Amino acid sequence: LSVQIQLSEIQLVARLTSSENGRVCTSEGAVVIPGKEGERSKTWSFHSSRKAFVMGDFTRTSPTKGDDDEDGDKPWVSPNDDEEGPFFVVDKTNLAVDPGTSTEVKLSICPLVTGDLEIVGVRCKLFNELWVYHPFHVVGPLLQNTRMNRANRARGESYLLKSKIEHDMPSLTVDIVPHGGKGDATVLQGQISSWTLRISNLGTAPASNVTLKTNAPWMNIAQTNRKETRATSHCIGPSGTLMRLPLEKKTAEDGIDNDDYVKSDVISPGQTVEVPVHVRTSGGGRQELYMLFRYELSNGDVVSTALNSSSPSSSKQKWLRKMISVPVYPSLTLSAVLMPSYWKKREHILSIEMTNYRSDRQTSLEINLDKICIASRYYRVQQLPDQLGESDLYPSNAQQQQLYGMPASLLQIGWQERVTMHYLIIPFEDEEEAKYTLSQCHLVGENSNSSGTSLFNESEITDFVCLEHAHERFKTALDAHEKEMARRAAEQEESNQPRHVAQIRREKSSMESEKSGSSHSNNGQTTPGNDTGSQSSSGNGDLVGKSELSYHPTSIMNLCPPEESSSKINVICTWTALSSGNAEDEVIYGQHHLRQLAVRPQAKSKGCPLTITANHRSEIEHDFTGGPMKMDIEVTVRNRLVESPVEFEFALERQADFELIGAERFRWTLDGGDEIVVPLQAIMSSSGIYNLQSLRLTVFVDNLQVPYLFPFQWIVKVNPNATI
Repeated sequence: LSVQIQLSEIQLVARLTSSENGRVCTSEGAVVIPGKEGERSKTWSFHSSRKAFVMGDFTRTSPTKGDDDEDGDKPWVSPNDDEEGPFFVVDKTNLAVDPGTSTEVKLSICPLVTGDLEIVGVRCKLFNELWVYHPFHVVGPLLQNTRMNRANRARGESYLLKSKIEHDMPSLTVDIVPHGGKGDATVLQGQISSWTLRISNLGTAPASNVTLKTNAPWMNIAQTNRKETRATSHCIGPSGTLMRLPLEKKTAEDGIDNDDYVKSDVISPGQTVEVPVHVRTSGGGRQELYMLFRYELSNGDVVSTALNSSSPSSSKQKWLRKMISVPVYPSLTLSAVLMPSYWKKREHILSIEMTNYRSDRQTSLEINLDKICIASRYYRVQQLPDQLGESDLYPSNAQQQQLYGMPASLLQIGWQERVTMHYLIIPFEDEEEAKYTLSQCHLVGENSNSSGTSLFNESEITDFVCLEHAHERFKTALDAHEKEMARRAAEQEESNQPRHVAQIRREKSSMESEKSGSSHSNNGQTTPGNDTGSQSSSGNGDLVGKSELSYHPTSIMNLCPPEESSSKINVICTWTALSSGNAEDEVIYGQHHLRQLAVRPQAKSKGCPLTITANHRSEIEHDFTGGPMKMDIEVTVRNRLVESPVEFEFALERQADFELIGAERFRWTLDGGDEIVVPLQAIMSSSGIYNLQSLRLTVFVDNLQVPYLFPFQWIVKVNPNATI
């Protein structure tokens, strides 16, 4: 129409059949049954909504059937005159629709009794004079169960506007409150923020068993004195993103507020609980954090356990979804290179490179590096001394901080500055018990090397590493499962059809590659498909007497397993910086980590699987008038691989200025972790400085010969005019 339409008293029309006595309460049809005038203006209010609800117009209730009611001709009554009152209430709204426009209206209905509820239409007043009713016609789904239904395009019943009201239910709302009540305008990669999940029950029944599912392992619920085998962040299952929320609520006695918190799994109607969490952001750009809350109806003292039950339909569940958009800016990049040490055969050199790439503000882009932590069960770390000293010709901001009186506990790197630190990875002695250790090395300061197993007051530093490790293993297992299901589905589809020769060849090659890959991946490692969080440890000298050891996939023991063959190190770098989201700069905290760095490869190595060391004198004096000098040297060849044998050829290349006497060429096979010592004798005819490294190793891999030449030197200085 070309005129504005005034719509008033817009309300839903419904029908509800009581499950207790079978009576029907409906607002269909324009049938007016007079009742008490005072009851018509009565309003209802509920915790879950700020709207005011009233009884719908033309609402009436069917009569109660008694034992002496044979004909059943009792008249319908008004809910105002009935003891039970209306079975449902609705809200009303007014609306003005301009010419040629359309708009949406949100209407609400609240049932007051148990039974079957069906919303049948909508009713309103036109120009406040004429009642207008519009019934809903919802098309049901197409039926595909029989050939006749498919041919006639028959449709089933639609349950879109039908509900079954059984009993009171809780209704939870969740508010995300950042630390201090203000959200950060900018969030850096690896930044750890403190949030509070404020959960309120606005329903009419208590809620229990509140769980949270996220799309990324960003969220951690701090725990104190957690055992190595226990789950991190109250996690459930192997994904690292499903956790049970520990509920704490304040108690009030005799009308006086008590500040003591009581742990409980139930949120009563009208109560509010707060759950403190830590959030570590990752990725780059605008990231979406999806949170899905699930809670159940609490039946008195019995808490439902539908997550672990075989029949989850027995519990009454509800869901709540929250979505947060977080802009993440770059902060720090962390990379590491691990190489064997040629000074001691079991030690390794770890080089960590840290670069500042902040771009969230114009000034004060420095990042203060706190310490480097290594989480492992069989290795500890020691920082190499004198890496930041006065000998550097051009001191950086980090060195100036140490040399010119700035705090010595933090290492500051400026914008686009790069710092490389070197550490010594030392294995524990064989007689020591395999115990989880968190080695902490402060980047600057006198006490730069320390190790221990103590936990932080609020949260362990390894919590986020455990969550990301479990989440990555879960995704790997899920991808492998999906590929396997897709392969089986393709095989079933092609089972009744002839296959091409190329398909048979591709299938044969893929099966051979899968067999070879599984033979390498199953050597001492847990396959992703079997990552259920329960692993057995047998045959390990450190775990004698323990036939089976079960632990959670998000636990510290899963991050650092007790099997020596699968022991790896996890590098964690903690840092601080200044935020730029508020009027005053605040200190923010963060951490970066590198997970599962293999100190010794399992079955394959990108470089040479063998390491060589030499034991000889570095300086010697000799009187050459009595003849040439002879010096003993011991060459140790060690297999770096933990479980795979290596076949190689040992060969000495001839040199013009000295001669090596001994086993010049032989072929040998070393099992995983074994070594062989080759005694040699060097003969020099004159004084000077000699490089005794003239060894060439040839490794035999799959009928191929791979030669390796080592770039390091074995230097010995020979001084004349003296007698040994």
